[in-house]
Amino acid sequence: MARIRSEDVTITADTQPAPGYREGTPHVPRIVDNVALREKSARVDSNSTVRTYSTPTEFADAARTGGPNIVVDLGITVAAIAAVFGASVAAAHFGSVPQPLRWTFWAGVLIGVVAYPIVAGIEHLMPPAGPRKSLRNWLMHYQLNMLLIVSFAAAGALSALAITALSHRYHLGLIDLRIASGRGASSVIGAFVLSTFIYDFFYYWYHRSLHTFPVLWQIHKLHHMDLQMDVVTVGRQNWIEGFTHTLFAITLPALLFRLDSLTLFEAGLTGAAIAVFLSCWGPFFHANVKLYLGKAAILLQAPQLHRIHHSRLPQHQDKNFANYFPILDWLFDTFYCPTRDEYPPTGVEGEKEIDSLLEAELLTLRSWWRMFCGWRARRALAAH
Repeated sequence: MARIRSEDVTITADTQPAPGYREGTPHVPRIVDNVALREKSARVDSNSTVRTYSTPTEFADAARTGGPNIVVDLGITVAAIAAVFGASVAAAHFGSVPQPLRWTFWAGVLIGVVAYPIVAGIEHLMPPAGPRKSLRNWLMHYQLNMLLIVSFAAAGALSALAITALSHRYHLGLIDLRIASGRGASSVIGAFVLSTFIYDFFYYWYHRSLHTFPVLWQIHKLHHMDLQMDVVTVGRQNWIEGFTHTLFAITLPALLFRLDSLTLFEAGLTGAAIAVFLSCWGPFFHANVKLYLGKAAILLQAPQLHRIHHSRLPQHQDKNFANYFPILDWLFDTFYCPTRDEYPPTGVEGEKEIDSLLEAELLTLRSWWRMFCGWRARRALAAH
């Protein structure tokens, strides 16, 4: 399915459907009968010059000579990391994280900061599945990941406050999924596996809705516009997505389900395990590597499987929505198992790549504004 931007729709006065319109195309509603699609391409010019640094000496020379201003990029990166820790302090305070659990909270934050360069180092030891980012582009994407952690910290604090307030008024946990008869390892392992699977079930439908409804696609398309998908693509998301993700994939299941009661120590271990898993596996399955798992790909999300989801080819559209458990895609008929050499190009047709943090953070708001202007123009045309 080719994604269609609201600004690519030109209203015409003739009564025939314009060339390029596909009758019955799923997930792209036929808003008006008269549309003409302007063909655009976001493909990168293969002859364009991208500055990369292969040695520390070359990196230092570039910083001294004032070529690409790496010093400024590094300064912004440090500021983004500082913002993460600042937001985390506020989230721990306002979210009322119990003191015994704060070590888990801070461990999760630290892992979230250092996981990207570690996984990126592993990524560069393996053969790439597609083009790699320049250093400056990688740093900008790393900064986006840090800002997303800030968004999730704010959203998480608000979620914790809301759940606490509702728990004082209502009996939460309508669905009882307690499976451990006692305490100890069974409680910790059961809570980890079950809570992660429940999260992924809700995330699957939340993620699928982002691809289904045009207004929600404007939130998520930034994540898919990356032409050089790699470990830092995982957090290439608009700040708004941190709040919507938390609401639908974390807060909602927390309100609906009752899991095993854990001691603070067990809860800390469970939280640490989830933090490590989410912080490391997310960047890994976005990695730009060639890694073929065959039929075993249905067991756990992996780079090749998720690259299919990011593919710009029509046969791969709306496939492999699950974050961690591909069995969910198999259950709901969206699973696509790639062949050994199937590593498609990534990106979104008709979308211009972002050039700055500000452009990335404002992308959704600007897209919504264009959708609103298009709706207003169609309404004005209908009135005449």
